[in-house]
Amino acid sequence: MRGEILETVRGVFYASGKTVSEQSVIEDLASDSIDLVELMAVLTNRYRVRIEPDELLRIRTVGDIVDFVLERHGRDPSVRSF
Repeated sequence: MRGEILETVRGVFYASGKTVSEQSVIEDLASDSIDLVELMAVLTNRYRVRIEPDELLRIRTVGDIVDFVLERHGRDPSVRSF
């Protein structure tokens, strides 16, 4: 599942033309806050995880996102798909 999450993140940032690995820094990949909102929406929809703004501030790399999703995948029954 780790690889699947990484591919999801790559898909969100594909338009930037940048290489995305687990060591990639989110701040370097996101052109603006809309990219982050899109990423949060995709992760919420696909993996049923809720990312609170304060949690997002602690996430620095793509690997951090992957770990976050793996830890919380499907845990919150109140998260609905779009």
